[in-house]
Amino acid sequence: MRNDPAQVQMILRESDLQSFADAYCRTAQIRVLRIPDRFWAWAHHLPVGVRVWLYGLFGQLPDLIVYHNLGNGHALATSIELKRPGGYLRPKQRAVADVEGWQVVRSPEEFVAAIAESAAMAEKIKASHIENRGF
Repeated sequence: MRNDPAQVQMILRESDLQSFADAYCRTAQIRVLRIPDRFWAWAHHLPVGVRVWLYGLFGQLPDLIVYHNLGNGHALATSIELKRPGGYLRPKQRAVADVEGWQVVRSPEEFVAAIAESAAMAEKIKASHIENRGF
């Protein structure tokens, strides 16, 4: 049957994944650094030289940098790049991602798992430093 719901595959766009990530972090009160899409839309209207400078400055950042507070001014940062299934990193992104260990997630489930993993790591670090009397 042509319109059988069982045959319809959900198409996940990167913007859908970004909306999910934003809502999840806001609801869970997770601190995130993210350059808003509106910034890039605004930058598109700037002179080419300014755009090139901005892309060089900010273009090698992941979609999200998630922070988990460790106390005493320290935080665990996790770099997360959101890609739709089948999407790929641009060459400059790949170079930075390989060095910095970005997590590339392609679904809401992978995003939640990445957040849970970084939160668990933060708790482990906190417990270790409490045991050893701080940083």
